[in-house]
Amino acid sequence: MQFVQRCVSALMLLTPLGCLKARYVPPSEQPQVQAAASAAAGVDFQIDSAAIAEDAPLEEVEWSPAVSSEKTETPSDSSQPSEYEKVECGEASFYGADFAGRPTANGEIFDPGQFTAAHRTLPFGTQLVVTRSGEEPTSDSLVVRINDRGPFIAGRMIDLSTAAFRKLAAESLGILSVCIYTEP
Repeated sequence: MQFVQRCVSALMLLTPLGCLKARYVPPSEQPQVQAAASAAAGVDFQIDSAAIAEDAPLEEVEWSPAVSSEKTETPSDSSQPSEYEKVECGEASFYGADFAGRPTANGEIFDPGQFTAAHRTLPFGTQLVVTRSGEEPTSDSLVVRINDRGPFIAGRMIDLSTAAFRKLAAESLGILSVCIYTEP
């Protein structure tokens, strides 16, 4: 559900900027759009077909995630050991605007708005949970993907993208003590 909320938030931010355009989808194509959205989000979306007028614009259609009986949430028990494996703790910095649009070490184009990071040795594509030092990872913790090499300043462990750093602290801090964990 958190993924869907993040996607909706991103869409709400990007649409007014002109980055995303809504388009009318005729009723005959709506099942294909529904299936594509469900597959992309990993959630089974259902459309209330009674609420869809024959020529209603897509933005007026009520979309709601279906509740799947297959997915069950396990209650949190603080006595259980953490499922996250600590990799290391150290200093994190961030990099952003100066590198935007330039290729990263793995060849993709750097976007400071994505939750990515640079690490000297971890394999590209590694998903890491990043927390402030002293905090335990939770399902709401920051998750970044390694797509670059660095940092190249002594004493620093990881370089976060601007968006990732902002999720942990204000940019004005510049450097932050963090711990990184592998996802369960």
